[in-house]
Amino acid sequence: MKLNNNSDQTLNSILSKHKEYLLVGLILLLAFIIRMGILLHTVDFHGISNGRILEAQMILNDPLNLKLWVPVHPPGHILFVIIGIKLFGSFFAISRIISLGFGMMTILISYLYLKQVFNKQIALFSILAISLYSAHIVYSIIGTSETMFHFFLFLSLYLYEQFKRKSNLSLLYLFGLSVGFASMCRYEGLLLIPFYLFFLRKSKINIMGFISFALLFPLAWMLVNYLAFGSPIEFLASNNFIVPQQINWIRDNGFNIDFIYKFLFWPKAMISTLGIAVFVFGWLGLIYAQLNRQANVLGGLFIVLFAIFVINTLREMLYLQPRYGITLGLMLIPFSVYCFMKVIEKIDSRIPRWTVLILLWTMIIPIGSQVLGSSLFAPEFAKNTAFYLKENRNLGSNIMIDHCGDEKFREPIKVLSRIDPIYFSLMPVMIDENNDYVIDQEKFFKMIENNNIETLVYSPYGDLAGILKLNIENIPQQRRNFLFTLKHKNAPYYIYDIKKVKNDK
Repeated sequence: MKLNNNSDQTLNSILSKHKEYLLVGLILLLAFIIRMGILLHTVDFHGISNGRILEAQMILNDPLNLKLWVPVHPPGHILFVIIGIKLFGSFFAISRIISLGFGMMTILISYLYLKQVFNKQIALFSILAISLYSAHIVYSIIGTSETMFHFFLFLSLYLYEQFKRKSNLSLLYLFGLSVGFASMCRYEGLLLIPFYLFFLRKSKINIMGFISFALLFPLAWMLVNYLAFGSPIEFLASNNFIVPQQINWIRDNGFNIDFIYKFLFWPKAMISTLGIAVFVFGWLGLIYAQLNRQANVLGGLFIVLFAIFVINTLREMLYLQPRYGITLGLMLIPFSVYCFMKVIEKIDSRIPRWTVLILLWTMIIPIGSQVLGSSLFAPEFAKNTAFYLKENRNLGSNIMIDHCGDEKFREPIKVLSRIDPIYFSLMPVMIDENNDYVIDQEKFFKMIENNNIETLVYSPYGDLAGILKLNIENIPQQRRNFLFTLKHKNAPYYIYDIKKVKNDK
């Protein structure tokens, strides 16, 4: 009996001593189970993430070709995908695993940071909220660069706080490197450099140390841009050209993108993923915290990024992608928890702090709609098209695939087919007098012959419809000196074999 009492006391002592770590561990376990459970029952059908996989594979096939590093996307995420493919071989799921890993590490580093600028209670409830944050769940299992960016963003916040307290130059250099790599995951990370310089402005030594390390990765990327494209800021020029094109494409498809729509886009995006309660408490908590100089770096960064998001959206220089708003949501969550706790404290100090779970419960509601509304499910026509290409393509020949009214299907189909991306020829596009992308008709027919293209994945809703005007009957159709024979129907895609024939003229 005495032995049992001693054992119970020892166990209670261990639990009491390590309660914080146990709670953090349980929250991380919950976050992992939710994300892994969804990952195992879905596929990554996101156009951007599959495009990154194809880009990484192309770079591995031709590592000395710097032009394969597409400047519109920063290289940090691609670099990790390349390393992953090199280490583990199969490229099909590697980007999802990378996103999951960085998503989990973001939760952990967020706890370490928030514990410093708020307290343990707010930090614990905040990471519980992040584990239930619908948009973070979704993009922890989609292979884009968001979770990687979020990790280095919160790592920079944590390291800055550590440096501020300890004045250790090694921490300053690590802090600079984390900011630099964040900017190589998403370009808004470049805004972190002038932002942090404002807080380091009192010491020239600190400014120089930070700048020296923060600019290492961006300067290396500028060198690659210069060597490949002749301009060190090609990545900026590419974004400034492509984003207005994408917004005009949305308009051309019947969407009314007026001032009100653009002005309210980011608040609506956050409400749809956080829930209205967390959003409202977050803004109130943000204002209250700034007035009381609580977490002023985090609050200031949120205000700066939110303002730039809204301004650039109004200027039509930022693409309307709700996933960009996850960054804002992650920074708003701790202010929401902070505000809720302040409110119950004012009402009655005897109210237990765990009642904040009422607030966090509202975050569960958007999870279902966000998962079902995201690119986590492959349409049957896409799976069938990919399977046909895999089983029936002519070995050694190349394939061209058009979009089918929506660009997002093309890259996922290529990845689902498991065909090496070197066998997919890009569409020959040019810019017309209206500054729009159009198909270069002459180059298209030359490419068919010179690139040994024998398979065309065609859609009457794609760019090639205006040139070829192919019908969906099984009778072979001649266009110039090429014969197009329908082999597979799965609307909106139709797969044709291409054979060169003698011109009758």
